[in-house]
Amino acid sequence: MQCAFKGYRVDPCSMVSPLQELLLELHSSDTAALRSKVLLTVVEMLGFGICGVDRCLMGQGCLGVLKGVTAGGLLVWALLDFVLVVACSLSFSDHLKGLGYNVTFESSTVTASFWLCLVLLVAQLLSACRLWRNMSDRYADVESEQEAAKPEACKCAVHPRRRSWAAGSGFGKHAATTQALDRFS
Repeated sequence: MQCAFKGYRVDPCSMVSPLQELLLELHSSDTAALRSKVLLTVVEMLGFGICGVDRCLMGQGCLGVLKGVTAGGLLVWALLDFVLVVACSLSFSDHLKGLGYNVTFESSTVTASFWLCLVLLVAQLLSACRLWRNMSDRYADVESEQEAAKPEACKCAVHPRRRSWAAGSGFGKHAATTQALDRFS
């Protein structure tokens, strides 16, 4: 049975549901198209994997959109893909099979991907160290400002404002309270 839809002839039996399309993408063995490992490495290392760009580049458009809509699967999926791609880039492998990937890379991009991944990984680690140092310096500055803002240590244990409040509120009229306050002076 065929029906006409906007000038196209469509067989309803051949229509694929979104779930079936996702399953087809996960289990596809389309290795005829060689992919660029350098491009995948750059996308992952710059953080675009969170948006699903990595999956779209590897021919998994529906998974890429799903990953982008879920913000990288609440960052869990993105982190797993990041670790997988970095491990693959640093291994000189010409294929990537895992977590739904089934990709063969151009052999000319394997070595370049290794060095690019290594350089970008070191740059990210240095950037994270610098950020950590800046944050700890700011925290130390805030602590020193708070220490400087504290009033000088007074001779008495009772703050002068509290003592004047106690003396003016009727408590100071009693000899015992006055003597107790005077002991701390």
